[in-house]
Amino acid sequence: ISGVTYWRALRPWGDLHRMGLINLKIFAGKMNDHELFACDVLFVSMPRNKELQRLFQVRKSVGVKVWVDIDDDVTCVPVHNQMFSVLKAAGNNVLEMIGMADIVSFSTENLKESLEKHCTGYRFVLPNCISESEIAPKLNINKRVMWRGSYSQLRDVWTNNNVYEYLVKNDLEFFFFGAAPYWIDNPTWSDWSHPLQYIDFIKRSAPGFMWKPLEYNEFNKSKSNIAVLEGLMAGALTIADHRTGEGWQECIGAEDAVNFSEYERKIRHKRTIEFVMEYYNSATINKKRMGLLKLVTS
Repeated sequence: ISGVTYWRALRPWGDLHRMGLINLKIFAGKMNDHELFACDVLFVSMPRNKELQRLFQVRKSVGVKVWVDIDDDVTCVPVHNQMFSVLKAAGNNVLEMIGMADIVSFSTENLKESLEKHCTGYRFVLPNCISESEIAPKLNINKRVMWRGSYSQLRDVWTNNNVYEYLVKNDLEFFFFGAAPYWIDNPTWSDWSHPLQYIDFIKRSAPGFMWKPLEYNEFNKSKSNIAVLEGLMAGALTIADHRTGEGWQECIGAEDAVNFSEYERKIRHKRTIEFVMEYYNSATINKKRMGLLKLVTS
């Protein structure tokens, strides 16, 4: 279970289950062959485990459809990524399994364009989503900046270290959640909490800003806007330099974080909520999700 799994699997399917629209059963570990008989559709998020290939083949004999969801471009992991060897091997498995799937959903259009040539079934863009009730009722007006990520993402921080230094020089206070940058002396830092508790941790931390730096490379071009949604849940604006990407348009730059007045911050927060509710609203996205479910099972 990861943050991606939370946003793209557990939360949306869990919502539909609680609404009585589907009957959901979650397998966090190994799934036995006989358990397929209880399923109409097997949904798998980023299927990196090679053992799943056999399960994908077995399901044909019992008429179970396979839905694979993808949130990373496994074909262009940078060689300097700390998880390069693991992700490259896993990427080969992902490509084989999206070719075996009845339907593949992608978090962004860029991701779909890059990987759909490996698909043989239906393929669609299914964005991340959030409901208005999950958004913090007010913006945190403070100078706390949160970066959250794994050690494999520290390269993004390193290549944007000038932005970090600029923000610190202008009295913004950083808090690192997940991985700690080894080149920064005594960073304020907390290790990962349980994936099902990390959203609550982000909320309780009450940052004024979320910082999502990305190194410019092909892998990051397809990054989805989970950080923006988490910022809204926490009552924070998101600082990002890739503001032309899908879902990142209402983020702010480092200069904005330093120079915006309280009024300007509130106006941008309002605009961000309006933008997200127009394009990443759970009600709309989950309606599409149910439509895709009906398509693949018809």
